[in-house]
Amino acid sequence: MSDLMQRLNTDLSARVDALEKENDAQKGPMQDVVNKLSDAIRAMDQPLIKRHAKTLEGQVSVYAGLADRAKKLIDELGKIDTSDAAERKRVVELTTAASASNGKIQRNYEALKKLQAVAHDKATDTASAAVMTQW
Repeated sequence: MSDLMQRLNTDLSARVDALEKENDAQKGPMQDVVNKLSDAIRAMDQPLIKRHAKTLEGQVSVYAGLADRAKKLIDELGKIDTSDAAERKRVVELTTAASASNGKIQRNYEALKKLQAVAHDKATDTASAAVMTQW
């Protein structure tokens, strides 16, 4: 087994798998925060919006880190040049898997950023706050 094939099957394969596992591990906590924040926004409860928005910031930073790692991994895989057919096939397999994970991560990251923007707007919306205090 060549050094490149060994690297593909150990280091790079493990990094692709870890990326997918970390993305999957974040789904539960992310969905919990999204649900709670969405409920607070629908209820126009500014203190809860602020509280859950703060929690959301942590999720956003986790996804930013995952997105960065995915991009670096895809870039690293893209720089591999080999004439060996088996190595090329393995590079394509890993790149495909990393790109699929990156797509999921990017979609989640963008959705979290949009929700964060909505939460920020609602948390600082003085007109809504005035209406809520009148009730």
